[in-house]
Amino acid sequence: MGLTDEQIQSLQNDLKKNLEKKKISEGERFSSEGQLYVVVHRVNDTTQALAVAPVYSDGQVDYSQTAIVVAGA
Repeated sequence: MGLTDEQIQSLQNDLKKNLEKKKISEGERFSSEGQLYVVVHRVNDTTQALAVAPVYSDGQVDYSQTAIVVAGA
């Protein structure tokens, strides 16, 4: 299952909201539109980019679907 454009857009919106509330660390899991994701890597620059991968109901992380998500300023 590949990540859709809608899922990426939702991730970007949710990421920006979550980062306004608290710092998200590598290894942390968070939900977006009912899908659980894990933060694979974080770049704490102006763009606040994260590499995230989906986590399935059995707890397995699908690193083949890793996406770079940018919250932006």
